[in-house]
Amino acid sequence: MATSPGTMHSLTHAVRMVELLSEGGPTGLSALSEGVGIPRATALRVLGTLSEHGWITREGKKYRLTLRLLELGVKVQDATHLQRLADPVLRELVAMTGETAHFAVQDGDRIGYVAKLDSPHPLRMFSHVGWRGPLHATAAGKIVLAYGDPALKENLVLEAFTAQTITDTVHLNGALDLIRKKGYAVDQQELIEGLVCLAAPVHSVNRLVGAISVSGPASRVNETRWQELVTALQQACERLGERLSA
Repeated sequence: MATSPGTMHSLTHAVRMVELLSEGGPTGLSALSEGVGIPRATALRVLGTLSEHGWITREGKKYRLTLRLLELGVKVQDATHLQRLADPVLRELVAMTGETAHFAVQDGDRIGYVAKLDSPHPLRMFSHVGWRGPLHATAAGKIVLAYGDPALKENLVLEAFTAQTITDTVHLNGALDLIRKKGYAVDQQELIEGLVCLAAPVHSVNRLVGAISVSGPASRVNETRWQELVTALQQACERLGERLSA
């Protein structure tokens, strides 16, 4: 869907208003409308939208920013810290396995990639840091479901991505029991045809932090290599857990 010029103007006005409030502290409607260069009625609509989404609050006749920006800043800082700790571990894992490695963490009802190192092979998984995937159809996501908060499963939508995707609760619960028993998860072409992924949990101070995974085409990441890959994965998870606990 194309974005209308009006929508872009409103977004620009909202960003400028946030900038003004961050620079000058609590500010009245007249000063904000003048600072952004828009009529008071337009400024009031923009403020209403920002307030509705929790970015600003009103105190008397003035508006100020909430702690939402600080909250987002802390999340970005945390992700950068995790990425810095995970990168050398993933580098070692790729050197050992020859496959693409990821470190992922729960992000709401999705799994989010915090760090990634590509396989040296030309045929590899297309993914990127910041990508968010379904919990039930990814190996790392199933680690979160198996070891994380049980409430995550309550409102989970089991969308089908391939013919192999788990789409019923009974099958999913059985798969999660098996993950807890074996200590690793498998995405057997459940998200993308031809792609297989294995993942293991990363714990720090007895708390699940996320998962490390290796992925590649089914021709390379086949069952004859699984034990080799799982051993390398679990060693990597242990190293990262130690780094996170230090």
